Amino acid sequence: MEGARPSSYIANMLTELLGTEILPEPPLLDRCHRASWPGRSTGDVPKSRALLVKFHYYTAKEKVLEVARGKVYEYQGYRTRFRPDYPKEVAKDRAAFYTVKTELFKREVNFFPNIQQR
Repeated sequence: MEGARPSSYIANMLTELLGTEILPEPPLLDRCHRASWPGRSTGDVPKSRALLVKFHYYTAKEKVLEVARGKVYEYQGYRTRFRPDYPKEVAKDRAAFYTVKTELFKREVNFFPNIQQR
């Protein structure tokens, strides 16, 4: 759906979804491509795959992730989320703490002191 120029499609989508207060102009993206791993299908909805985006400026990436963290957006009839992509080693380390984080969350313990609980 992003066509032949996914970078400009995503840059415009980000500006439209997050608003011009957050992104006064479309961010500069170095590249944008579909992930090679298969996505998930839910019912009649076709399989979705992650779209990996490399921002030219770190500050733009951080601004998008800060604003969009934990939110689900709808764009042209599709649900969209924004998440950081971690290297395999970091993802493995983070996964090791999943059960601990789940228990802390159940007990309403803020284990990230710089981030407000939702």
